[in-house]
Amino acid sequence: MKKAISYKFIYTLGIILLVRLVAHIPVPWVDAELMQSASTYTFFDFTNLFSGGAFSNFTFGAIGVSSYISATIIFQILAFFISPLRKIQQSAASQNVAKKILMIIGVLVAFISSLIMTFFLNKEYSILIDNSIRVYIVVAICQTLGSIIDIWAGEKIEEQGIGNGLSILIYVNVLASLPSIYSKIR
Repeated sequence: MKKAISYKFIYTLGIILLVRLVAHIPVPWVDAELMQSASTYTFFDFTNLFSGGAFSNFTFGAIGVSSYISATIIFQILAFFISPLRKIQQSAASQNVAKKILMIIGVLVAFISSLIMTFFLNKEYSILIDNSIRVYIVVAICQTLGSIIDIWAGEKIEEQGIGNGLSILIYVNVLASLPSIYSKIR
């Protein structure tokens, strides 16, 4: 029994380290210094809290699990109005189908969110080194990949690790943000 618990704990820590690594990989064509100077506003602080500091550096992990949470909310709202989705949501046998639908919606939300954030941040703060459509797409793809890794990590923690994976990742990201919050308070 102790072996199983220690394996789950070590597995969970390994997945958490992977997510924290993704939160530090910079996205190409983003001027990190300009992004740092732009991230002095309270909206950035709030968003940065749940991404574990990844948003202020505009890294692969900037979107994080928020797209999956948004996908869950969208799916629940759609299931209220669309009968086949409601049946999928309520059926225990269809849980794999529901997870696949949530993953697809989550990926789409991550891509669209990244495009919108990149557009407005670049318009306001000129964070991109190159202003072509290709750059916007590459940045969105990079951050969508980071979001996919975070969602996958949350699922793996839930399946083989300890507890609710997405909640653990959000908790770890909040903990990772505490030093910067403390320094701003001081």
